[in-house]
Amino acid sequence: MSGEGNGIVADATLATSRRPAALRWIVAGWRYLREVSGDDAYERYLAHHAVKHAGQPLMSRKDYFAERQSRKWTGVTRCC
Repeated sequence: MSGEGNGIVADATLATSRRPAALRWIVAGWRYLREVSGDDAYERYLAHHAVKHAGQPLMSRKDYFAERQSRKWTGVTRCC
C-alpha cells in the first residue's frame, strides 16, 4: 500500500472487487438512489467540509438538515 494511510481504502477496494457482479450492481444502485434522493447529503457535506473548510467547526446532522430545510422553504422559490 503505497501511501494509503492505514490501508482502509485499499481493503475496501479489494473487498469490493471480490463481490459477485449482481451484488456490485445492487450496491451501485443503492448509492445512486441515496445520492439522487439527498439521503447522503450530510456525508457529502462532511467530505466537502474536510477538504474546503478544515479549520472551521462542523454542523451536527440535526443542525445541517434544519439549515437545509430553512434554505429550501424560506423566501420566494418560484420563477415568476
